[in-house]
Amino acid sequence: MGAGLRELSRKADMSAASLSAIEKGESSPTIATLYKVLKALETDFAEFFSSNGVGDASPAFSAADMHAIEDASHKCIFLLPRRADIRFEMFHETLAPSGVKREWEVYDFDVGGTVLSGGPLRIEIEGAGVFTIKKGDAFHIKRGLRHCVTNVGRRPVEMITVVTPPGC
Repeated sequence: MGAGLRELSRKADMSAASLSAIEKGESSPTIATLYKVLKALETDFAEFFSSNGVGDASPAFSAADMHAIEDASHKCIFLLPRRADIRFEMFHETLAPSGVKREWEVYDFDVGGTVLSGGPLRIEIEGAGVFTIKKGDAFHIKRGLRHCVTNVGRRPVEMITVVTPPGC
């Protein structure tokens, strides 16, 4: 394995073998894993999926122009394009029911959201406790807090999440 892969492995806090398997198409990363790799590469989801087009200043955004990423249990649709005049990012997320605790995540931005349907969600924040979020409830997780979000219901959770500052 090359020095570049070893360095990326160190920065992303992942094994070089896992990164190599993703690079070769032998494994698909989860959304959380992709976030770690992009952060190690000093980029983010919005930049990674941007069309590099200038775009216009329209306040309306077509579903056909939105980008989505997904893994076996989580789908995330980027609702807004990356533009200098938009100072936050908003997502429509679907989290499959599993009851199985997902991997711990830590972000360098605040995230808030609301559950539209399904669930409930269980949000565990290290050192702060476990919280149940039902349809219509909202949540806020401060940057830097290690947390885990799990759909403990029988139906997929549909939620809108917002992060600020942009650059997740």
